[in-house]
Amino acid sequence: MIGIALLAMLVAVAVSFIASRVSAFLGSDLRLSLFRKVSSFSNEEYNEFSTASLITRSTNDIQQVQMFTVLLLRMVFFAPILGI
Repeated sequence: MIGIALLAMLVAVAVSFIASRVSAFLGSDLRLSLFRKVSSFSNEEYNEFSTASLITRSTNDIQQVQMFTVLLLRMVFFAPILGI
């Protein structure tokens, strides 16, 4: 019984670690894509959005995507473990 509890604890730590890593890589990729897109803006598009607005929007949106990814992956991996 204690062995199963320890195994479940190790799996929970591993799942959290993997979900965090995947989320971090996804966020990094999204930031790079966003930077490339913003770098290709014309002068009119630069004038339409302020720098502060672009930074705030991109930071908040990417953080939300990262949190969603972590929670989704943890739920997907934990459900079968809890079912056992």
